[in-house]
Amino acid sequence: MGNGGQYSLRMQSFPWGSRRPPRRHGRWVTSFRGAAILLFVLLSAGCLGGFTPFRPEFVYPSIRPVEGAPSHPVSFTFPFEGTSVTLTVPISGPVFYGAQQAEKSAGMARDEPDARWLPGYYQAFISDPAQDGFYRDALSEFRRVREELQLDSDRYAELLAVAVQSMPYQADGAGGAPQFPVETFAERTGDCDDKSLLLAGLLSQEGYRVAILFFGEENHMAVGIAADDCGYRSTSYGFLETTNRSLVGIPPDKIDGPLTVLSTDPLVIPIGNGTLTYGACDETQGIHAALARARDALASLDPLMAARQAEMEGVRGNPAEYHRLEPGYRSMVDEHNRKAEIINYVQQHLHDRTGTYRWLKSRGLVPG
Repeated sequence: MGNGGQYSLRMQSFPWGSRRPPRRHGRWVTSFRGAAILLFVLLSAGCLGGFTPFRPEFVYPSIRPVEGAPSHPVSFTFPFEGTSVTLTVPISGPVFYGAQQAEKSAGMARDEPDARWLPGYYQAFISDPAQDGFYRDALSEFRRVREELQLDSDRYAELLAVAVQSMPYQADGAGGAPQFPVETFAERTGDCDDKSLLLAGLLSQEGYRVAILFFGEENHMAVGIAADDCGYRSTSYGFLETTNRSLVGIPPDKIDGPLTVLSTDPLVIPIGNGTLTYGACDETQGIHAALARARDALASLDPLMAARQAEMEGVRGNPAEYHRLEPGYRSMVDEHNRKAEIINYVQQHLHDRTGTYRWLKSRGLVPG
């Protein structure tokens, strides 16, 4: 957990009991009551004068900066559209180490359904005021790139997304907890919740209407961005995966291995008060449709090619028959290579929606 494993979550028991919410992508977030109990005990003991004792409904994680901790700049490079982007962001040592050492469990006075306490829990990681300086410094770098590349609002959202998607995925072991966005950015790695919280924070700070999409059944988390014509399932948000490079509005076929698919409606947790929406779903869906057609064509061609190849092997002793079959086989090989080229190009350029759409358009594979 964080900084090469220097910090591990403090596990302790509390009189109010404890519970475990759904496990997410290899992590347990355990709901504790520690901070709430401490406040309750202080009030009950009369430490705050005439105040009436009470137990707060929820106590969420927060950062206490570690004074004197060393600060350092963080740089990383990632591809975007037709170029390579390098960001260098100063990271406050007191905030970073304070985030690492924060108690990352949620305190509550009684057992509550996930929909009651999870929204505030994840919002607390994103909106902790100790991270205001981090957001300011990081977005200053992103805005510099936006100006250099003259990005509109759709391409700027993609820049933020590609930056987070390009950070390597690294799962925590059981017992882990989410990282604050400043931790994920500083360490340039995280799992689905770490990267989703970071991206949702960056997008919301820039005025986009975003949400966290929490899949309790599938142990997964993603970002939703308000989008035209590509709302995910029953939501008004386009699906935005953070664990790998992918296009806005295109959910993954599978997650966490070959047997896991997203089949339930997510818990939607709005983040911030932004109003900007994403408006390029027609292109992302066009790219996805072209990719799907190419994959389907390959799946159909493979058995036909295998059958023709076997047929040709069976007539090697008959040159005339062999040469009669050969042109059809070569035609299938050429078609196979054309479809493979499409698949490879799209998969290798998911960081470049505009360029990929242009490439497909030049070949008549998407609407003009």
